Amino acid sequence: MALVFNNPSYEAILRLSENPTAEEELYTMTFWELEVLNERINDIANKNSDDKKLFAKLMRLKLQSTLMGESARKRDGEYR
Repeated sequence: MALVFNNPSYEAILRLSENPTAEEELYTMTFWELEVLNERINDIANKNSDDKKLFAKLMRLKLQSTLMGESARKRDGEYR
């Protein structure tokens, strides 16, 4: 499932958070796509903070995305 990163949808992020091997898909994303994904994850997590199960899945996805982002930054040459 490919995400559209100009505005990743709520449903697409929820599906990705259900995937125990999301790293495979995250690896194909650029550093900037992962940054957008992390922002959207934060938005969704904040709006659903009372749903502990969903919140935990989103935080796991964010951790995976953040770690993959560090690798992608080097790969893509996006040094700050």
